[in-house]
This record gives sequence, structure tokens and C-alpha cells, in this order.
Amino acid sequence: MNIFEKFKFILKRPKVIIVTGNSRQTAKEAIFQLLKPYFKMEKGILILESLEEKIKDLAFYLKNSKKAVVVITQGAKELTSLAKNLPVQTNLIFNSDFDNEIIREIKDMTGLNTLTFGFQEGADLRVTDINLNQETNFKINYQGNIVPVWLEGILGKEQIYDTLAAACVGTILDLNLVEISQALKNYYSLPEKRTTN
Repeated sequence: MNIFEKFKFILKRPKVIIVTGNSRQTAKEAIFQLLKPYFKMEKGILILESLEEKIKDLAFYLKNSKKAVVVITQGAKELTSLAKNLPVQTNLIFNSDFDNEIIREIKDMTGLNTLTFGFQEGADLRVTDINLNQETNFKINYQGNIVPVWLEGILGKEQIYDTLAAACVGTILDLNLVEISQALKNYYSLPEKRTTN
């Protein structure tokens, strides 16, 4: 990024979302589709995907954005050290279904605003009551609020993780659960998103 591009970025100060982890491409697409009905994409929000070890190269974006979000879908090798090296104003979203010890360490040591997602108790944004019957439906639980989500086609666990990661981003950007549920339903009703048995 040259000096002119940096100046232009600082002038516009878009919100920046960086997605990393094994399913970063599909999660990035789910995030984009969820936000598209509610925000000016590209001008107001910049969504990037990155290998875990390359996130440090994007520190300029995180430090100078209006709101900085890093989404770790799953499979991050060095989650703790990654979290420790993020700018303090970063919102960190990650899957809490893996290592509770690491989660506690991140929350205690980094000072970052964290939001976790998953299937297990303890996740900030948790999915429950999953039904797979020619379509997928489940409930999202967040801060005592519960909203059903209905998606066309039968999704696997990995795709549900992607929708949860997207829902976390929507929450950080002040969308409510009803708006999030509707945007996800619209996205998964697209013909190319339908899956069959």
C-alpha cells in the first residue's frame, strides 16, 4: 500500500473485517451476503481474507479503520499469539468449540472485545435445536434472546459455523438477530446455495 492509498483509506476510514482460518473463503462470502442488505459494501465496509501468519501485515487497516473485526473461523494454529498481537481496539470473533483454556487466556490477557460462537455451552452466540429435514433450521441464542433461523437445503456443521461467524459480525455491527436471521435466509435461498442429498 503506497502513501496515497494509505491517505485515501484514512480519509474514508471504512469498517474492516479480516477473516482467517480453514473456511475463511466461505465464511467471508456468508459475512458479505449478510451485511449487503444493510451496509454500503466496499465504500463503508472492507472484507478481507488472510492466512493466519499474514494478518500482522494488515495491521494498518485494523489500526486506522472505523471498526476493526478479525474473524477466526476455526483451525488457527497460534490463536493466543495471534490475539496478543492484534491492535487493542480490534473486535475478535472466534469458534469456542475447541479449547476452553485458550479462550480463557485470550479473554483474560488481551483486553480485546471478544465474541465467541459455537454449539457448546459457554459460546456467546450459540446454536441449538438443529433440525435437518429437507432444509436446515436451528435457533441462535445470544444474551438471552433466541431467534429461529430457516435455511434452504441441508447444511453441514462447517456451513453452520460459517453462518454463526457471519451472525457475530452482524451483531458487532449492531444488526439485531431478526435482521441477521432474515439476511441468512435470503442468502441460503439463492439457487447456487441450495444443496441436495
